[in-house]
Amino acid sequence: MTSFAAAPLSHRRQTAEDAVFALWTAVCAVCAVGSHWLFRRFATSAQQMADAAGLAAQQLSESSAQLGQTPIVGVYVAEPLDAMAAGYGETAAMAGQLAAFLGAASWLAPIVCFGAAVGLALAAWLPRRLRRTQAAVGRQALAQAAAGLFTGGGRSLLPQQNLSKAAWEMELYALRALVQAPADKLAQISPDPLAAWQAGDPMATRALAAWTLSHWPGAAAPPQSV
Repeated sequence: MTSFAAAPLSHRRQTAEDAVFALWTAVCAVCAVGSHWLFRRFATSAQQMADAAGLAAQQLSESSAQLGQTPIVGVYVAEPLDAMAAGYGETAAMAGQLAAFLGAASWLAPIVCFGAAVGLALAAWLPRRLRRTQAAVGRQALAQAAAGLFTGGGRSLLPQQNLSKAAWEMELYALRALVQAPADKLAQISPDPLAAWQAGDPMATRALAAWTLSHWPGAAAPPQSV
C-alpha cells in the first residue's frame, strides 16, 4: 500500500515536502542539543566563579580574624578585609543563582524551542500528509475496483470492443485519471466519477482525460467526438 501520489509532479512535491520536514526536524534537534551544551558551559563557568568567589570570601574572613587580633592596628586592617569578604560573598551568591538558572534553562529552553519549532512545522505538514495518504489509499482501492472492469462487471475496455483508436486512448486517459487524480479533483468532475465513466458519460470521460493530459506531458489530446 502506497501513501504517495501517482502523478509525477505531485509525487515529487510530496517527496520534497517530506524531505523538508525531516530536514527541519533534524536541524531543530541539532540546535536543541547545541543550545543545551552551550547553556551547560555557561552554567559550569558561573558555578566555577561562585566557587572561586566563595573561597576568596572565606580566606579574607580568616585573614581578617587573624589580623584583627593585632594590637592597635588590628581593627583598622580587619575592616577593609571584612568589606572585601562581604563583596566576594555577594558575588558568590549571585554566581550560584546564575549557575542554577542556567542549569535549569539548559533543559527547558531546548525542549521548548524544539517543541515549538517542530510543532509549527508539524501543524502545517501533517494535515496535508494525512490527506494525501488517504487519497492515495482511496486511489489504490479505486484502481483495484477499476481493474475488475476488465474481467467482469461494468463496461469493458478490451480491444475487441468496437472502439476507434482515438476513443480507446481517451478511455485509457480517463481510467488513469480515476486511479491517479486527487479525490478533490475527481469530486469537481462528478459526484461519482467512476459511475459516470462506467455509464459512458462523455463529459465526465472527457474531463477525466483532460486531467491526465494536464499532468502527463506527451500524451495526445483526446478527440472532440468519439
